[in-house]
Amino acid sequence: MGVALVLAVLSLGLHSWRIATAVAGPVDTFIGLLGLLPLVLAVFPWGHRPAGPTATGDWTEALRSAELERLETSLRDRGVEVAPTDVLGEIVEPKGSGDLPPPVVAGMTGLVRLWDRGDPPRLVVVGAPGAGKTVVLERLARDLIRAGGASAPVPVILSVAGWDPGLPFDRWLVGQLAEMYPAITGPGSAVMESDVLRAFRWDERIVPFLDGFDEVVGVRRAALLEALNRTLGARRPVVLASREAELTAAAAEVGPVRGSVVVRLRPVGVEQLDAYLAATRPAAYARWAPVLASMRSDPGSVLLRALSTPLMQWLAVEVYARPATRPGELLDLARFPDVQAVGRHLLTSLVGSAFDATAILGPGERRWDSRRAGAWLANVARAANDDERGRIRWWALHESLLPRLGAVLAAGGFLGVVAVAQWSVAAAAALTAAVFWAVVCGDLFVWAYGAVRVVERGGEPTPAEFRAGRGAPVLSRATVRLVVPTAALAVLAVWATARAGGSSAGLSAADTALLAAQGTVLAALLGTFGGAAAAVILIRWGSLDAAVSPEHSLDPQDLLRRDARATAAVAGAFAAGLAVVTLVSWRLLGTDEAVPDGLVAAAVAAGAVVSPCRFTAWPTFRVAHLCLAVRGRLPFRYSAFLKGATARGILRADGAAYQFRHTLLREVLVPGDG
Repeated sequence: MGVALVLAVLSLGLHSWRIATAVAGPVDTFIGLLGLLPLVLAVFPWGHRPAGPTATGDWTEALRSAELERLETSLRDRGVEVAPTDVLGEIVEPKGSGDLPPPVVAGMTGLVRLWDRGDPPRLVVVGAPGAGKTVVLERLARDLIRAGGASAPVPVILSVAGWDPGLPFDRWLVGQLAEMYPAITGPGSAVMESDVLRAFRWDERIVPFLDGFDEVVGVRRAALLEALNRTLGARRPVVLASREAELTAAAAEVGPVRGSVVVRLRPVGVEQLDAYLAATRPAAYARWAPVLASMRSDPGSVLLRALSTPLMQWLAVEVYARPATRPGELLDLARFPDVQAVGRHLLTSLVGSAFDATAILGPGERRWDSRRAGAWLANVARAANDDERGRIRWWALHESLLPRLGAVLAAGGFLGVVAVAQWSVAAAAALTAAVFWAVVCGDLFVWAYGAVRVVERGGEPTPAEFRAGRGAPVLSRATVRLVVPTAALAVLAVWATARAGGSSAGLSAADTALLAAQGTVLAALLGTFGGAAAAVILIRWGSLDAAVSPEHSLDPQDLLRRDARATAAVAGAFAAGLAVVTLVSWRLLGTDEAVPDGLVAAAVAAGAVVSPCRFTAWPTFRVAHLCLAVRGRLPFRYSAFLKGATARGILRADGAAYQFRHTLLREVLVPGDG
């Protein structure tokens, strides 16, 4: 409401400002209508957004339910919970007395009891790569949520792989929650950032379960450990998972997690593999029987040591799932002389096995060529390596192409203006002016939209991740990169008009420059007020916001669909708006000639194609995807392929993005690139 009033006052002030008698009426009317639109939208009673949960108990209950659903889905998709171990691990810190062996943790039940006995409960889970650290965290969090009541703290699993040392740890945690659950704690929700901070800092309603410490950049690990101890002190519950070597090295610099119990996960054995096969692949059990017998007879065998983690057992079962495969070949010491050789073979064979032409498909799945699938997944892995958290984000697909794509578009735009000018200088000037107006209108639309969303949330910024909440520094760089070269093309068009005889569509070079300037001013006003109006509409009309806003997406494909719908909506609005800008700009020249159809058509086309790229991610994603697909680096049905890789156990959905099921899978696809 306050934002709408400010905009209305500004527009009325401009309305009363007489710039020139000949043009004051059209300009004032145009500006006044734009400025009054947000006020009308704000006071009109239709479509109020539901208030949503604001009390701590309300939104933490919503968070508890959402986290439980996510954990159950993740565990079901992983499919590694079918063979529980009697002994999960052993307590290595604090050390026992004398020469007694370390106390054991008897399965997940023992781990829950260990948590309940803690005062406060503080656990560190360490183990080898693929030992099941993430699964242990997910199972512990799930069991605690199930057992806890409405007043119990909510455990939330967060990956610290992308931890930002420039932020205090608690504010980083709040930002992660906003990204994971935007409908509950994000900028589109009724919960303020201060509410989440209070629930974490003072009420202890949120318990961080931190995964991926070993994936943090080496020089940052000690700083992260120090930040944890500083933020959590010695009396706040926490769980941390890491490979042992990386955590030990960081603890040697700044000390361990204070007051924590360190549990080292034990290797799994042939009994777990036997139970896993019987539960998941009973038809393959007969082919595995000789292998199981050999592993039992030789406790020190290479294969037994290679299959000592849940990940490697799962890989072995998946790679040798088809009837034509022979798991007995794993016993061939000539081919597999050591543990590394077995692991490398299983990791590199997974893609071929998962996409094999004879593999049984689930409902709605399609077949993909296994060789092409391997090459595509390698390119996907390179994109994941570029993200600190290893995420596969469709809206960031263009980033690897940005330098070359920008150069191609700039060169193409320059040559296009020159080519069109050879045919018609007027057409070249109209096209260039329309594109520049579209860029200015789209950029200011994004700035105004983001500013209103921030003001409506009491001055709290939105997460720097998607759409208009990307942050001022990112928007500033993007604006400079696009506006400057487009302005240069506009100047070139005016210069070409003058060189061609000083006439464009019956206008002198001076009138052409005036037309371009007037259109730029009006496009800027349209973008500013239009962005503010769009933000007010989505704030006031909850059902529309739920249909198009990324905050309400369920998965990566749903987010893509929502952004496509938003693109279609703003494309129509920008096209209509720039048509009005063109007509008003032409009217302000005072000429008796009718506005050229080509100028209007160019403005409509630029508004529909160029302006949405500044607000939504779908257009740039489609351009980047098409470029990569034509070159064979990605499939044309990109979303369907990622969904298929998820169904085959190679990827997993992580909120609005995908991730590889394990970092080892990503690393083997791109050797030496991670």
